[in-house]
Amino acid sequence: MKLSGRIGKWKRIFAAATIILLTACVEIGFNRPAILDGYEELNLSQYMETEGTGEDQSYVIEYRPSEELFVKQLKICGIFSTGDYTVKCIIRNDFDQEEEYSVTDTVHPWFTEFYTNINKQITSIRITLPGSCCSEIWSVSVSDQVEINKYRVVLVCLVLILLYIIFFEPAFRKKTEYFFLLFSLSFGGFLLLSGQPRCNAWDEQTHFQNAYLLASGRTVEWNEAAEWMKAAKTVKCNTKAEYAQLRKVMDEKGKNITAVEKNGNMGITHASVGYLPSAIFLKIGMCMGLPFSELVLFGRMGNLLAYILVMFWAIRLAKRKKLFLFFVAMMPTPLFLACSYTYDSVVFSFVTLGVVLWANEMFSEKTRYRKGPFILSLFLILAGGVTKIVYVPLVVIWLMAPWIKQIGKKKKMAAGVGVLTVCAILGVIVVSYWLLPILNGNRFFADMRGGETDLAAQLFSMLRHPLASVKMLVRDIFSLDNFRNSGIAAYNNFFAGNLMFLNYYLLGVMGDKWCIILIPIMTVLLLYREEGMAKQRMMGRKQQVFMIMVLLLVIGIIWISMYLVFTPVGSTQIAGVQARYYLPLVYFAALLIQNRKISITADGEGMAKMTMTAALVLEAVSLYEFMQKGRLF
Repeated sequence: MKLSGRIGKWKRIFAAATIILLTACVEIGFNRPAILDGYEELNLSQYMETEGTGEDQSYVIEYRPSEELFVKQLKICGIFSTGDYTVKCIIRNDFDQEEEYSVTDTVHPWFTEFYTNINKQITSIRITLPGSCCSEIWSVSVSDQVEINKYRVVLVCLVLILLYIIFFEPAFRKKTEYFFLLFSLSFGGFLLLSGQPRCNAWDEQTHFQNAYLLASGRTVEWNEAAEWMKAAKTVKCNTKAEYAQLRKVMDEKGKNITAVEKNGNMGITHASVGYLPSAIFLKIGMCMGLPFSELVLFGRMGNLLAYILVMFWAIRLAKRKKLFLFFVAMMPTPLFLACSYTYDSVVFSFVTLGVVLWANEMFSEKTRYRKGPFILSLFLILAGGVTKIVYVPLVVIWLMAPWIKQIGKKKKMAAGVGVLTVCAILGVIVVSYWLLPILNGNRFFADMRGGETDLAAQLFSMLRHPLASVKMLVRDIFSLDNFRNSGIAAYNNFFAGNLMFLNYYLLGVMGDKWCIILIPIMTVLLLYREEGMAKQRMMGRKQQVFMIMVLLLVIGIIWISMYLVFTPVGSTQIAGVQARYYLPLVYFAALLIQNRKISITADGEGMAKMTMTAALVLEAVSLYEFMQKGRLF
């Protein structure tokens, strides 16, 4: 034991030294041009000229160095209105050939300094600023200075540390939930720091507003920064220096109270359950007097910690498809949502843990189910479902309990009646959620983001054309090409799995080439026969059919709800359905695959190692591509 302890100690010391060395090498590589031939700011203002007249006037800076020049960053100082400027360079590529490189960036009245990352060896550069956005230009310069990028250092260190753990720390391969804990805390924390005080995720401005209202209590004080956040109009930034300015500006605006109102939605309602983690941490941050940029981060941290806690227990307790759930929980999109203002991560984690508890009871060989897991499972599915009503019907899966478990007729009947009663009550709640606004005379109740929508008119249209409605519903559900990402058509041309798991909304979606990792890993994990499977109950055909019907019911409600509240009246296509809406159903759907005829048997630690490595690659690439490259690197 003493010898193995010494070996383990020196192994970790050697690993730490190697990680530090490799991280230093990466930084040296990125700073190589500056180390070899770096220079301080080179002022190009003397080369500025004007072109055109009147509204077409623009300021042009054109510079041709006597020798090739490596430009890391362009800096423009002055006073501007909102507008775009363009940078065109003739660069020397790795094959010693010249080619054109261009980039467009923005200026804004909030800042006086604007930066654009170039990172190219240039032979000429031309910067064009429209005169309409230029109030006063103080200076234009380029630079190539040695800089240790703390974001890059942290990301590289995290990736190397997790790689070491995957291959050299077997304890984490045996207890995968602890690797999930470390993975999500590490990359989740990195996402929080990279997110900045601006809206990145789906409808984050609306979710921030709701969490802020819940945290504020009876009296809501809106400061200028919060007003900008809920309007999603913060400045677009793409460099570390600009983000530093944004934090400073938002902190200053956070001191200026612009409006005070009474909160008419006091108390915890069904719609506010999903905002509780963010709201609680926002409230704590308000009491601590945090600057606005730190307050935004703190609220997101509450959402992340809630997601990690619930999913940790879901992975720990799962007895079927454990590695599959483990992999899904670490995917880029679920973790991105957990680090944002949204109720989606609460819905996903709560519903998933509820289904895990249900599956443990249903597939257990024990003849009786336990009341504790039964009650907790119902509570979790309801807690997740009431925030997004479409998932509430999942509670009907507990109708299988009296069907499967060998209990007395009276108890079986009582349990069945109890679950049916709950389902009936929930059905009334779901229906009234849509019908009460109409009965109250609000004919135009619908999603405010949906354009020309009218719930009542849409509902009557469907009733008048039942066959056309059913045909449209079936066609759109099974076409798998109608998942809306951001409303931009070009962003929708991705594999459904990429949109569900590898999606950072407007920041980008990982390309279909990454299916080469995603699809094989998920297929193997679905077919993998875990240890202990032989001791668990297999579903009968009737029970599988029942589960499929429940799954299709929830999917159908998702699509119908988006047709009612998001789609213009009489449209022949359903708008607004997004792939992430399927996330709470993924684990439940995975349980349908029982591996009766086709299964994969393999070493458990080897499978865990493969799963961890695949998740690490996808997360690291997505963080680099969407959160760092061109923004913080």
